[in-house]
Amino acid sequence: MYHSTNFINRICKYTNDFPCHIRLLMLMNIVMQSPEPGYYEDGKFGIRLENIFFIKKATGLKYAFPDTTFLEFETITLVPYEPHLIKFDMLSEAQIDWMNAYYQKIRQNILPLRPV
Repeated sequence: MYHSTNFINRICKYTNDFPCHIRLLMLMNIVMQSPEPGYYEDGKFGIRLENIFFIKKATGLKYAFPDTTFLEFETITLVPYEPHLIKFDMLSEAQIDWMNAYYQKIRQNILPLRPV
């Protein structure tokens, strides 16, 4: 059994009701998403890789279209993935580049906070 890959974190009465005034929330800049790819063996165990992204208006686009807003994700969670849960040979070059940039962001933001 596979787990859903979308979960919207927001200020709503119920956490899984979508859409919950998504346009209003976008205007307020408070929408976050938690992609949660996972695998579950019925009645046995489950594995899920989880992260939280802030959804925001895209900036610095190469092309702009009138009356069109593009969105992008900004990673909020800065916790390394368990490498034993990843089949690196199945990742594309773009996915490997993303993961390398993610680990660089962790090193830049978290390592300076650790006690010496």
